Amino acid sequence: SELKNLKNLSRVYLHGNQLTGNADVIDFPQEYITDCGYPSVTRELFECSVCTICCNSLEECVKNELPYELPYVEDASPRDYTLFIWGVFIGVLVLCCVSAALVSKKIGWEMKQICNLDALELCGSDSVYHFVLCDSILGWTIVLATIMFQLSLFVLFLQTSSFNNKANSDWVYGLRCPSNRLDCEDYNDTTLKGWVSLFAIMTAYLIKDMIKGIKLIYRATRLASFRLLFGGIILVSVTSFAILTSYFYNQAIALSDTEIITNSLILLFMTDFDEWVHQLIFFVSPNWLEKLSKEALCYERSLNGSSDSREEDAPIDQNDNVDSFTEESSKKLSMSLSHYCIW
Repeated sequence: SELKNLKNLSRVYLHGNQLTGNADVIDFPQEYITDCGYPSVTRELFECSVCTICCNSLEECVKNELPYELPYVEDASPRDYTLFIWGVFIGVLVLCCVSAALVSKKIGWEMKQICNLDALELCGSDSVYHFVLCDSILGWTIVLATIMFQLSLFVLFLQTSSFNNKANSDWVYGLRCPSNRLDCEDYNDTTLKGWVSLFAIMTAYLIKDMIKGIKLIYRATRLASFRLLFGGIILVSVTSFAILTSYFYNQAIALSDTEIITNSLILLFMTDFDEWVHQLIFFVSPNWLEKLSKEALCYERSLNGSSDSREEDAPIDQNDNVDSFTEESSKKLSMSLSHYCIW
């Protein structure tokens, strides 16, 4: 192509010409606009990876930027970026919890102020996620189906937030570049205030679940409990996916601060799906739900029994008959409760 031999081009405007094929024939000019957007005037999309701005048949345009760069991953999408951040965050979190548990055991320091809630309260007594504390196969099936459905919804929003998948993307074209003008008009009115409001809303609504998930992971590493670890990872995963999905989706479609806030509130509803399923089960089979709640309480008692074993080995004053009798009665009561918890 003759255009490729022109090394000093700074601005190239080829939009509105119904061109087809591939426009990667110019070595990175300062401004390069073509019809590489969707919907296209022609049947096949006009390909151009070096263009700075892509326009569609409606003369709506968008900057052809790739803000998601990952090592060893070409054309990373918001979904890839979210999975990368989630994996790193979960790995670092588990490593920190394991380190904290090992250090606290070595120096004999109990973090009771951090883990002052029982497993049922941390998993959520009004959520199906506390079924991970039970032995019910059906309960675990409901947990897995719920978390898979929630994450699939987040992934759906992330996929439509990708500009690379133009035919199935919800990306809003915030520029208007008429073919008879050299300047483009920018309709994106989002400001820092809108993004700060987004993370403020997300933090206020989801910080509780994030803290509960971290506490569960810490208790799991200290007590070697897979159920607590799985429950903690679920809470942290749903929370982190909600925050990242809200950011990427708003980056794709929001053109004002009010749209950022509205979209974030809609995505927050997806985080309550586990509680909706719990309410449905309550109306369909309240007796079965009560049975699982009791089983979760019994699992918590078994955890407390293992974590308090060192306290039971503490020396007792032999001259204090009242305290000795009280402790003996407490042990008998604990044994009776443990027999009650065997289904």
